[in-house]
This record gives sequence, C-alpha cells and structure tokens, in this order.
Amino acid sequence: MILRRITEHVKAQNWFAVWIDFLIVVVGVFVGLQVSNWNDARSRLQKEKTYLVELRGEVDANNRVLRNNIELMNIVVTSGERALIFLEDDASCEAECWRLLVDFFLASQVMASPITNTIFEEMQRLGLPRSPDIRSALTLYSNNGGATASISSDLPRYRETIRGLTSVKAHRALWRDCHQTGLSEKFFPDCGAGISEAEARAVLEKFQARLELHEQLSYWIGHNIAILPTLSDQIEFGEAVITTIDDELENQK
Repeated sequence: MILRRITEHVKAQNWFAVWIDFLIVVVGVFVGLQVSNWNDARSRLQKEKTYLVELRGEVDANNRVLRNNIELMNIVVTSGERALIFLEDDASCEAECWRLLVDFFLASQVMASPITNTIFEEMQRLGLPRSPDIRSALTLYSNNGGATASISSDLPRYRETIRGLTSVKAHRALWRDCHQTGLSEKFFPDCGAGISEAEARAVLEKFQARLELHEQLSYWIGHNIAILPTLSDQIEFGEAVITTIDDELENQK
C-alpha cells in the first residue's frame, strides 16, 4: 500500500508527500530492526541465564562428589596407616585380625572422580558466559579440574597384591559389609566380622610374608595424601564459580 501511495505522489509530483512516505518506510524498517535486535538480545540473555543455572547445578554436584571423595580418601589414609603399623611391627594381630583385614581392604580403594563438565564445555562452544567475573572463576576451576578428573589413572600395585592374597570368603564379607555403592560410595571401617579371627589371621600372615607390600602401601598412602589438597582446592574454586553465578543471576533480575 505504501508503494502505491509513493507512486501516486510521484505522478502528482508531490515531492513533500514522497519524502514523508519515504521517511515512514525508513522509520518502519529501523523500528522493525530494533525490535528484532531487542528480541534477539532478550532471547540470548534468557538462554545464557538458563545455561548459568544449569552450570551452577553442575558445579554444585561436582563439589558434592569431591566432598565424598575426600571423606573416603581420608579413610583410605587412616586405614592404610594402621595397616602399615601392623606390617612394621611384624607381630601377631591377636584379637584384632578382622579389624586389621578391613584396614588393608579399605586402604586399597581407589576413588575415580566422576566430575562432569558438559554444560561448561557447551557454554565455551557458544562463547558464554559473557561475565568477566564468571569467566575468571571458571578459568581457575577448569585449570585445576584436570587433576580431579581421575584420582589415579593407574591402579596401585598394593591393591592388586592384597586382593590377590585375600581369600574369596573374606572378599565376599568385605564387599558385602564394609563397602557400599550407589548414588555415592561409602566405606564402613567398623563393619561386623564376616569371617572368624582365625581366617582373618591366615590372610594377614600372607600379607606379612610379602616384603614388597610395605613399600607398595607406603606409596599409596603418600599418593592419597598428596591428592587431598588438590580436591579441597577444586571445591574452593567451585564455590567461587557458584558465588559469581549467583551474583550474575541476581543482577539480571
């Protein structure tokens, strides 16, 4: 319709009317583009907000996993230290044979950290987040994250040695009563005796006869001690990411 009006004004040589119609067209196009840009910006902002909420959940879930791993690794260390004292003393286990067998078993555990970065990687692909504070916090989180992706890429020799020397009957009892899997792994150092003291003593005597076991256990305890601060740092970096995301989401309200 506007084109027909312009044509009629040109034929009538009504240049002022032509200029008004042209101005209307230009303003209309400009307003249309601005509305389109505003809608696009609003859509991008909402999309980023959705990603930030999901990223916050991802980091928070990772921190819960790491806290559980720290708890388990501390059990690995303390159990390993008690087992190491037994090996160094080279004495009979007396009436504590089952309890010591549990220590050797728990000290052999390995925690693989199932840390997920799906949302973080997708945001990176999209050039998000835009906030410099969140990007800075994520850089520290990501750089430290490589150390927490897997607690140990290789299973310790200690683990293979003691599990190879443990009787099948003892294995059944230890896995049934002293260890739990599910949403989160759990260890039970005070689990009830699943075999007799005599049977546990026989297994421990096999451990004592393997001279390399002392060295292997010392290495594994040290490895866990070295990793623990890295996990604590990752949790701290994760909390910083969560705080900056919360601040950004509050500012967007």
